[in-house]
Amino acid sequence: MKKGVEIMNPPIVMAAFGTTSRAMDTYRHIDAQVKTAFPDREIRWAYTSRMVRAHVRKHCNAAMPHLRQVLDDLHGRGHRWAVVQSLHLVCGHEFYRLVAEADHSGVRTSIGMPLMCSVEDFQLMVRSLTPLVEKHADEAVVFVGHGTDHPAWCAYTALQYMLQARFGRKAHVGVV
Repeated sequence: MKKGVEIMNPPIVMAAFGTTSRAMDTYRHIDAQVKTAFPDREIRWAYTSRMVRAHVRKHCNAAMPHLRQVLDDLHGRGHRWAVVQSLHLVCGHEFYRLVAEADHSGVRTSIGMPLMCSVEDFQLMVRSLTPLVEKHADEAVVFVGHGTDHPAWCAYTALQYMLQARFGRKAHVGVV
């Protein structure tokens, strides 16, 4: 690696909960978008769910690396800095575990926050969901999140409140 190149172009690690379903197509779409936006960066993926990683390893004979594995690999190849972008919805357990893992790696990290962290994030989410809700004008619309027992669970209630303020009682948020 050329001296100084990493400072301008650190690798980007996309950190997601993980999935065992067709939702991997969404990750592939995000990957393509990130590679288009940052063509000069190495893009890597890490997955935070132990259960999902174990399921994929056992049933699909495939690896879904954890953040520490990805950062250790980058460190072993001489990187001193990486950008980690969380794809979590809220700052729950998985996000804080991600931060702790990054803190214990040999690579300095800059970590991007989950999707819904500020009032502006929630307002943008409501605006982004508007075409979908309006498309189903005569139907109730239910949005489902993973849920958490972390205090961040209130984010789902806040989102429902803001959706109902915009669309009335036809918009609902649930968790698994």
